[in-house]
Amino acid sequence: MTINEISKLAGVSTATVSYVINNKSGCVSEEVRARVLKIIEENGYVPNKIARSLREKRSKTIGVLAEDITHFQTPGIIAGINSYLEQIDIHMILNNLSLTQKAGEHTGNVLQHKKEINDAIDILMEARVDGIIYIGWQDRDVGNLVKPLNVPLVYAYCFSEVDGRSWISYDNESSMEEILDKVFSLKHRKIAFVSGGDELCRPAEMRFNIYQKKLAAEGIPLRREYIKHGDWSFNAGRQFYRELVALEDPPTVILSLNDHMAGGMIKESMDTDRRILNEISVVGFNGFEFASFLSPTLATVSLPLEQIGYEAAKQLLTEINNKNCEHKQEFLKCQFVNGSSLKINPFA
Repeated sequence: MTINEISKLAGVSTATVSYVINNKSGCVSEEVRARVLKIIEENGYVPNKIARSLREKRSKTIGVLAEDITHFQTPGIIAGINSYLEQIDIHMILNNLSLTQKAGEHTGNVLQHKKEINDAIDILMEARVDGIIYIGWQDRDVGNLVKPLNVPLVYAYCFSEVDGRSWISYDNESSMEEILDKVFSLKHRKIAFVSGGDELCRPAEMRFNIYQKKLAAEGIPLRREYIKHGDWSFNAGRQFYRELVALEDPPTVILSLNDHMAGGMIKESMDTDRRILNEISVVGFNGFEFASFLSPTLATVSLPLEQIGYEAAKQLLTEINNKNCEHKQEFLKCQFVNGSSLKINPFA
């Protein structure tokens, strides 16, 4: 059914039908509005949004392209995007690239999927989106992946040093500084550092650099036997705990760069020596919900995922509405979550 057919059935002009569909108050009497709406409902009419966007040169729709919707940070970021869009009656079209399944956990392999990424962007562009938010699965430079576009694009949980676009991510360095300051305040000087992968990814590298600098500033020597690299898994955490406590001079605190490995350490200790209750502290990173259900509860760092999504959507709409506005490039502060797994060094 078309607007012309509705206007004939209702005995009104097509302009009147358009006023009713677009809910323009003061243009149509209540009797006419009710008559038109009844015909629309009875005939299942759905407005052609694409045709309207062609007329208005705006679709009131944005595209969201996620590198992997199953990765832990993506749902929270999408929730933040949606929270902002709901306030301003803008809709989103979501496209999931599933890149962790295709590229593995090595972000360097993503470049092999550049064509696939830009094909997905073309699909969003064909839907006449007003702008796009690109959600990375890891905090890294993705500026060499996305081709030039004639609509705004904002990166979330990733950034670009080459194309000048806006990006919103989280602050790795200040988070690691806060953790170490708390650890030092609790008299710890034997501090282990547990990461994932043989090669440090960008977030891990940034945190490791802070780890080295802060130890040096405190006059604490860097001990290679305290540094471990695994696969970010729960079982890797269990293994690392066994290796670290078996040292002749074990650490008094273990900094794990994710909560899964930290959880594995707590589980291994509770199943074996229970030293984690009194002698050894553990700190995680990411702020997963299960951290509060562990015993002892896990001290960790909560990432501002919903805020990243909210601010990315806000910036995108700013750029859609004002093509001359300044781009925004911002690291948002994380929040330290205290837990009983971090305690004063009992040997100090």
